[in-house]
Amino acid sequence: ITIDTDGLLSLSIEVVQQFANGHDGDFGPASGSLNPKVCYDDRAYIASIIGSSINDAGYDPRADFDLDGDIDAADYNLFHELFEEAACRADFDCDGQITLIDLLNFQSALTAQTGTTGLALQADYNNDGSVDFLDLLEFNAEWSATLGTMCP
Repeated sequence: ITIDTDGLLSLSIEVVQQFANGHDGDFGPASGSLNPKVCYDDRAYIASIIGSSINDAGYDPRADFDLDGDIDAADYNLFHELFEEAACRADFDCDGQITLIDLLNFQSALTAQTGTTGLALQADYNNDGSVDFLDLLEFNAEWSATLGTMCP
């Protein structure tokens, strides 16, 4: 609270987004990965527990981003919105670099069955449930722009 030169009170409020358990988006060993950053394996992990609720054995409160007691599409979409843009999606092998290996992994995902496997989820750039030409266009734009760079 501040008082301006005219004697009027002014209230400033800073809103801070709080995630379940202060989560950073990396599920680590729970997602089957030991890499210390957000990657496709974390996305696949969330997809694998969609439908679980607070009383279920498979419920992971770290994936309940909207804190409503269940893991659903809203949590999956929040994960994507909050973490994946910074996750360097073209880094398919999660090594922190954009290389030819990532392109080869994307090509493998193009031939994979659509679903909740890690590569298929990572390659579904527009989140429409399938890996197709539209995803290829988006991947190609990101891969070309970031080839040879390090991910944040």
